[in-house]
Amino acid sequence: MGRGTDLSREYEERISRPYETWAMAAVTLAAFILRVQRLDVAPPAFGYDEAARAVAALDLLHGQHALMSPHLPGVTALFPYLTAGAFESFGVRAVSQRLLAAFLSTLAVPLTYALTRMWFQCLGRRAAAVGALAALGLATAYWQVHAGRVGLEKSLIPAVLLLCLIALWRGLEQGLARYFAMSGALIGLGLWLDPMFCFALLLAALLMVLFPPTRPACPGLLRILAFVLGLLVVSGPLLAHFTGHREEFLRWGTEAFFLRPTVHGGDPLGTLLRSAAGTVLAFGLTGDPSPAANWPGRPLLDPAMALLFWAGLLLSLRRWRQRPFACCVLWWAAMMMPAVLMPDRVPHFGRLMGVGPVAYVFPALTIDMLAQAAHRTAIRAGRWQRFAPLAIGVALLCVFEWTAISTHHDYFNDWARSAGAYQAFNGPDRELAEQVNRDGPDVVYLLPYDVLWTPEPHAVLRFFHNAAADFVTIHLNELDVPRQLNLATAGKRIAKWVRMAQGKAEFLEANADPKGLLGFYLEQHGELIEKSGYAGGEVWAYRLPDALPDFGRPLQFLGHGVAFERQLWLVSSAMGNASQPAFNEGNTIRAGDTVWLVVQWEPLNPSVDDYLARLRLVNGAGCIVAEAEHRLLDDVHRPSSHWVKRDIPVLDFCLFPTPPDLSPGEYALEIGVYAPLRGDCLSIHGMAGQQFFSMRTVQVDGNQTLTEASMLVFDTWQTP
Repeated sequence: MGRGTDLSREYEERISRPYETWAMAAVTLAAFILRVQRLDVAPPAFGYDEAARAVAALDLLHGQHALMSPHLPGVTALFPYLTAGAFESFGVRAVSQRLLAAFLSTLAVPLTYALTRMWFQCLGRRAAAVGALAALGLATAYWQVHAGRVGLEKSLIPAVLLLCLIALWRGLEQGLARYFAMSGALIGLGLWLDPMFCFALLLAALLMVLFPPTRPACPGLLRILAFVLGLLVVSGPLLAHFTGHREEFLRWGTEAFFLRPTVHGGDPLGTLLRSAAGTVLAFGLTGDPSPAANWPGRPLLDPAMALLFWAGLLLSLRRWRQRPFACCVLWWAAMMMPAVLMPDRVPHFGRLMGVGPVAYVFPALTIDMLAQAAHRTAIRAGRWQRFAPLAIGVALLCVFEWTAISTHHDYFNDWARSAGAYQAFNGPDRELAEQVNRDGPDVVYLLPYDVLWTPEPHAVLRFFHNAAADFVTIHLNELDVPRQLNLATAGKRIAKWVRMAQGKAEFLEANADPKGLLGFYLEQHGELIEKSGYAGGEVWAYRLPDALPDFGRPLQFLGHGVAFERQLWLVSSAMGNASQPAFNEGNTIRAGDTVWLVVQWEPLNPSVDDYLARLRLVNGAGCIVAEAEHRLLDDVHRPSSHWVKRDIPVLDFCLFPTPPDLSPGEYALEIGVYAPLRGDCLSIHGMAGQQFFSMRTVQVDGNQTLTEASMLVFDTWQTP
């Protein structure tokens, strides 16, 4: 025993150096450099979530204060307040917000060293080496560098959690109530950042129960009261807000919970088990598939670091009865829960930020154990004794140097230049913002917005908007769209319809405007003059008439009263020529013109089929010269299988292009209802064998000399 003790002390002396502080300063500096290098270009562009927080910060600077972010449901306003401070200090720029995140992320590196050294005092002077190794691992880890360069509140999570545990450990060591109050207050601060701090609260409770203070300076009840008081003082306003706004609480903490049907898809237990397995395997095998959070497929830990991690975890489990080792295991298990219980994607690196520091304590413990064993072996070998420290240092250098090099290469050379990163950080939206900024005051950009969401401006466009041209979000509430268009186009000569195919889900045309309502109104009242593209979709420009268009003017409906197999009732229709430069309700067109049509439907009985409206133009000889079809959707974009009887009819908006070689004469515009499940059209009730109803007569005057714009309309709107 004496010989082993002497060897251990000698090892401790060798690794204890007076330049400890300088070493940690170098590690912290390296971490900061990795997080701020080329911060203005990587990540590419500016993500929508970042922009939403930036817009909230601008609102705060203009005196619009709130507890919850008005632009992101379920997100508190703490990080926007910090961002507002960064804007005041460094200017209103995207890089200012990211610099704030980089600084807060770097702060976790020295805090990891401080906490690890504090916890593992049982290792003697080796505790400093273990803390330094853990801090070095955190400083160079890819996923920590990646998250630390994004202007979101997740960059602050490790630092706040570390401060909470430092305060709690002081309380457990000294038994002073003020440390417990500080720990509770820091958890309360964490709740303003992310719901995952509910599990930090669970972790703190476990540590307080399992490991009472070694030198209690105050009664146990007083310690608990101090902790709860600190927690309530900081988080009380947030909890009070949730009391009166239950829907915001649900969005804040349970939107991706595995028990929600939209998450588990009918298999909650299987979803939970798959989430747990995928999250555990992230420590070496699986990676976050989202390019916004990771170089897709890259695990949390490199192979060598993963082996050290699992060995350190097993070592800690073996030494469970020792307080610091048990604390590490409990920390890892508790802060894994957010990612396991909210499996909207597996694994989810953003929800694992709470395990970041402890994930590198385990490898540090393994390295310490291996170094001790190697040093003892070298001493017994005699002449190799003086080479042991050098060999250990070279081995450590190889592991961490490889981690740092692979992090730098994977982030800057691979991920930052990838198309996935550009899309994930809304690069196309930044392009669109630059396009808006190039236009003049007579132009307005119209962005459709899903009727199922609360309307809000596009955050990226709003943050970068600095020109005379306007952009307006049109909430696709059918009854209110005309009023919104009247306000948006007042005093404008050009209206540009943004047909977004990539970006925020509620702005995508497929989700926001599947009925093509904006295109219908612009075709009805304006003239298409240009179609251009950008990386995220298309922009169609319409010239508006000199007289301000009235998008809400009453239409002249013609009643029909036709039943299609007791399923749908064709109430009435209105039509006109969309190819005229101003609003037109006539039935006279020229070849190549586009007919606009508004049809009113009512459901007669529940249906299991999603019907399609089939339009066709028939000449006097009964030949079909043009036809098109589209899905029937109600005002919230539900297909006919979800329709129910109500007081107002379902409006169907159609644009029907005619062929450019159409002969003059009279044509019948007919409509039918196609049932995909049966593969045939519905018959008209009371008209045996007839499937199409002639709604209107169209008079073709003569061949039109087609312009480029009219050809564009025909090529775009016709259905093969």
